[in-house]
Amino acid sequence: MVQFLLPLGSAGMFIIALFCSIGHFVGSMRSVASEIGPTMRKANLWMAAAGMLVCLDIVFCKLVVKDENDMFQVESLSLFASYLVSKMLALGFSPAFDKHYMKLKNVLISLLRVGLCGILLLAVVHADVTPNARVALLTIASAWYVIDTTCVMAYVYYACKIKCKAFDAYYSDDYDKYILWTPLLFSIIQVFGMGWTAILYAPVLVHSLYALLGAAIWMYIFVCYDRHMVYFRFGSSTKEPELIEEEDVEIKDITYPIREVEQISMSEMKDRYAYLIESLSRWIENKGFLQAELTIEDLARQLGTNRTYLSTFINSHYGVPFRQWIASLRIAESKKMLRDTNLREQDIAEAIGFATVQSFIRNFTQFENMSPSAYRKSISSMAHEKSLCGIDKG
Repeated sequence: MVQFLLPLGSAGMFIIALFCSIGHFVGSMRSVASEIGPTMRKANLWMAAAGMLVCLDIVFCKLVVKDENDMFQVESLSLFASYLVSKMLALGFSPAFDKHYMKLKNVLISLLRVGLCGILLLAVVHADVTPNARVALLTIASAWYVIDTTCVMAYVYYACKIKCKAFDAYYSDDYDKYILWTPLLFSIIQVFGMGWTAILYAPVLVHSLYALLGAAIWMYIFVCYDRHMVYFRFGSSTKEPELIEEEDVEIKDITYPIREVEQISMSEMKDRYAYLIESLSRWIENKGFLQAELTIEDLARQLGTNRTYLSTFINSHYGVPFRQWIASLRIAESKKMLRDTNLREQDIAEAIGFATVQSFIRNFTQFENMSPSAYRKSISSMAHEKSLCGIDKG
């Protein structure tokens, strides 16, 4: 049984990693024609390189390393490969949390950290030291890998949290959900990689089963990566919030720069504040919130103000970020349509400006604690009960 699982686990991991590596390479070629091509092309290439490194590690351990009983040699090589793969995956995922992570400086720092760990592992393999010293060196290298990778995971969580706030303040659709998957999936990958250090001296059966698990995880990475990186393919209509700069256009400025606050009288401030409230009220009456792919920059242009002030105003006046405010207006409109029409949920989602029907259902459930279909059934049941009451009274 064990003799069967050992090659099966290695072969499964090799085939899946090779398949995913080729898929990411093809994805990098598809990204060339898009507006965000350079970023996604580099990210896909790093993901492809990570897959190829996994394949090379398997081949090297099985074909080149003759003495498989020398666990120090095999595990040192696997640990070094896992560490390098974790850095490549961080670079591959970086467009989702930090576009600057792929800068040459950061890449060199990451490779330097891996190199320092590699020096320790070379001492484990080639130095003429006692077995106890080898165990100590291997433990130090493993600890270095775990601590550094944990720090990277913490940074990914922090960066994603900051980016989600920026998306909530800028977009009307919940594009932030395409970022929220990153820290979770990234952590699963890294924990799996660090798991190799926990089973250094485990039986061969454990290694075989762990390799099969790795094949499944790698395939899941490939599927999720291709699906969740979609927000980078929205094109020119969707931009990174932090990249948007105020353009030099002639607009009727109904607000004011912060540096001029002291020069403006209290009455003028109240007038401008009241004018903005009135402008927003008219905009809501005209159902401007139904515009698809609405951003706070679009709304600021329509009202004749700047998006920074408008974002601050919405947060303070309504108590929620821009996306949640727009979602609340759209959900209120959808309730009328669910009550008064027989339109499908997909048609309603499109009519009120949501990007997908899934986004509509998710937001509706969040606000109403029930799905749109359940809400429609509850309304129908209430109407039916009222009609029965009317008949009884008659």
